Amino acid sequence: MPIFEKKKYLSPFAENHERKLAGASFYVLAGVVFILVLLTSEFIYIYNNKPDILSVIFLKKAQFSLKSNSNPNATKDLFKAANFIISSKSKDYKQIPRSFFPDLAESEKMNEIYMQYLPSMNTEEIIKSEKYDLPRVFYDIAILAYEQGETKAFLKFLQAAIYMNPELSHLHVEMANYYLYEGNIEKADEAISFCFEFNSPVKHCRDYKENMLEKDLAEYPGFLSKELEKYYEEL
Repeated sequence: MPIFEKKKYLSPFAENHERKLAGASFYVLAGVVFILVLLTSEFIYIYNNKPDILSVIFLKKAQFSLKSNSNPNATKDLFKAANFIISSKSKDYKQIPRSFFPDLAESEKMNEIYMQYLPSMNTEEIIKSEKYDLPRVFYDIAILAYEQGETKAFLKFLQAAIYMNPELSHLHVEMANYYLYEGNIEKADEAISFCFEFNSPVKHCRDYKENMLEKDLAEYPGFLSKELEKYYEEL
């Protein structure tokens, strides 16, 4: 016995209503797709042209964790922030790696440094002002780490600062000076040679090499802190 499919009957009113719903759904879907495309293109633009904005997200995350006394993973958040800028710089400088995530375990001393430094940090200034940027933050943390005996953290934070701003001579000189201070002339020469691969810092680095490195005259690490602060103030 054949089974006939019962055809659904819709009144003209119901058919018109369904057409309107279908039309409305199409426009809603199109609107959602448009917004997603817009957000994606905006993210790509910010990633390529304003990486500091994305960096601030992870700086805020680190700050919030510290202020709320939760168990922070501040080191990873800080280097995630730095890597937006490092990745951007790698497009302009072949000497800069696309990413830099050092293996640094959280330590009580470093957490004390973060508690001392990060909560009062004005993240908005990192976006708005040239006088306070992420390389400077990393330099400051590096010097504080050295003063607390956290040598590995000092080197990694300073290296990240160099990758974020390879044209800033003070950072290269601090790295070379550290190795000279430790008696490692080969590494000091390697650090200052890396400086010569960039344009702006060459004069300062050459002066340091001729007047300090070649004469084996080292300063205490962090000796450029005041000079660097003056540099930023004059921007």
